[in-house]
Amino acid sequence: MNINRINPLDAINQATNNGKIQQAGKASRTESITVSAEAREAAELQNIRDMVLASPDVRADRVAEVKAKLADPNYLNEKLINDTADKIIEFYRL
Repeated sequence: MNINRINPLDAINQATNNGKIQQAGKASRTESITVSAEAREAAELQNIRDMVLASPDVRADRVAEVKAKLADPNYLNEKLINDTADKIIEFYRL
């Protein structure tokens, strides 16, 4: 039993070997984009937001400072209490 080739692959091999394979050349034109001022501002705000979200919620240095002040018995006096009360009233507009 003989099997003859149907659609031999030699024709394909000859075509690729005889013809030069062309490599893609570099693009002759350059492309550019422009970003609006609004988009730049939005990107900057997003970066600031990301920085704020990455920062710790509690500032350990301030907590330590306040604890040290409260540990001093002379720190809490009548003037400090009145000033604090005034600031609270002003903040809440009472």
